[in-house]
Amino acid sequence: MFRKRVLLIIITLFTLYCLNDKIVSAESKTSKPTDIQIQASGNKLDDFIPKDWKLVSKVKGDLNKDKLKDIAAVIEYTGDYTDNEEEEGIGKPRVLFIILQKKDGSFKLAVQSANLIMREGEGGVLGDPFDGIEYNRGSVVISFYGGSAWRWGYTYRFRYQNKDWYLIGKTELSENVNTGECKIIDTNCITGHQIITSVDPKGKKKVITHNIGKKQLKKLIDF
Repeated sequence: MFRKRVLLIIITLFTLYCLNDKIVSAESKTSKPTDIQIQASGNKLDDFIPKDWKLVSKVKGDLNKDKLKDIAAVIEYTGDYTDNEEEEGIGKPRVLFIILQKKDGSFKLAVQSANLIMREGEGGVLGDPFDGIEYNRGSVVISFYGGSAWRWGYTYRFRYQNKDWYLIGKTELSENVNTGECKIIDTNCITGHQIITSVDPKGKKKVITHNIGKKQLKKLIDF
């Protein structure tokens, strides 16, 4: 009887071990760097950068109008990762996050996005399309630029309002470095006011101003 009990215990422990190993393996296979959750609070920027991630760019400024210096940062994964064959060569995942400073000098996480920041290999022959992040008039401004003979560029302006982060303005660029053709679409997402500036191959400039109508603002978290 004693031997049977011992054998039963061993079989039970072995079964639990196998089940746990399968669960861990399944989690490791499904876990992605883009699923990373930035920690909620910390005393300095480094506290918010997870293991196997590095800082790409940062900017400081008062983003929620409390006269304290907040931080917007872009980080990049440094470990081995390829989501699928189509993603090979486009670079490692990147995450944008914003932390707000508190009166005691520490910081709290405000928002993060794993889809907004383009990767190093997505800029075509020009290389890394991430053209920087800056603080401007209370907003976080993020720019991208890439292409080859035909160049493209995007600039997004995000601002904290109504207790969330919204895209309040964007600029879209397309230009041909060989012919001189160029088109810039500058949109105020709050008012719907839009300015389209174009230059044809002969150098003739044309400016069109119109209103596309007010639309629901897109949240940073939805990118």
